[in-house]
Amino acid sequence: MPLNLRTWAEAVLRVTGDAFYVDIVEHIEHAPVEQARLIAQAIAAYAHAASLYNNDRYADAIPLLRQAVVGLDAVRSPYAERARIDLASLDYLTGRYDAVTADLTAILARAQQHGYGFIEARANWLLGLGAFMQGRHGEARAYYEATLARFEAMQRSEE
Repeated sequence: MPLNLRTWAEAVLRVTGDAFYVDIVEHIEHAPVEQARLIAQAIAAYAHAASLYNNDRYADAIPLLRQAVVGLDAVRSPYAERARIDLASLDYLTGRYDAVTADLTAILARAQQHGYGFIEARANWLLGLGAFMQGRHGEARAYYEATLARFEAMQRSEE
């Protein structure tokens, strides 16, 4: 693994407190060569799906994001959480609020366990959106406040 990628991931951790990229770099660095190749392929598949998602091509992105989760899980990559959170946001956009709650509750717990601040904040935000749409406004507010608190903690991490 090039030194600059590790340096960048460690800088993200130092500045934001988010361990996501350090975990990804370590996962790749500790993998045997063949496994590292499979990890790279799985991440590239997710990148393609994420590109469709980011360009609002949701119908095209959904099956590829599902495949990306399977592929990333198969190589035990932390990147699977990013694909999962993208899928959960599409559940919200398509009105599948019960699925949003079920999926994001698990994603949130794993993000908190591993120190993945951005994923934690995004999960809380999406949980808040789902709760709001279901008329659970007090719960939605609590999720929004948790989102804000997590982003503020990430901003203060290096202070």
